Amino acid sequence: TDRYLNYDPDDKYKEVRRSYAEYMGRAMAGTVMQEYDKVKYVDVASVRAMQKTIAVPINRGTAEELEESIKLMDKRRQIGDEEMRKLYPKMTFETVLGKASRIIRLKDYPETIDMGISVVTIGPVAFVGMPGEPFSGVSFLLKDTNDWEMVLPCCCVNGALGYFPMESDY
Repeated sequence: TDRYLNYDPDDKYKEVRRSYAEYMGRAMAGTVMQEYDKVKYVDVASVRAMQKTIAVPINRGTAEELEESIKLMDKRRQIGDEEMRKLYPKMTFETVLGKASRIIRLKDYPETIDMGISVVTIGPVAFVGMPGEPFSGVSFLLKDTNDWEMVLPCCCVNGALGYFPMESDY
């Protein structure tokens, strides 16, 4: 039997994917082995875990931004992407339309959503899990603590709510 997950028996790229997966596995294992003897060994007096639900504000945009976003998307439907790219060259097109799309999509959302945070501590090390991908500013804030010697933020734990930027990233 095929030990790799493959639901298409006629998959012509199967060998390429398997080779790449094996390469990545070897690369990761090699990196771990190189670092293995560099770690600091510590006595572990406790292992603890907890989960907490926090209310996270949604970046829905203002009423004015919603009105502008609707107008922008209407204009896009009228003149098409090719003409819109002339108005918003390079990455500006994706950035402007992405923001407008987000504001329209989130207009009926509540002010906040509940987000589950998981924490596992092993002695002086804390693993903080979030159901999405934090921007580096979020990770820096988590690491700015005197409670643990090391904080390891972990993304996509118990869900994938999206990206978590700081307010300053907008």
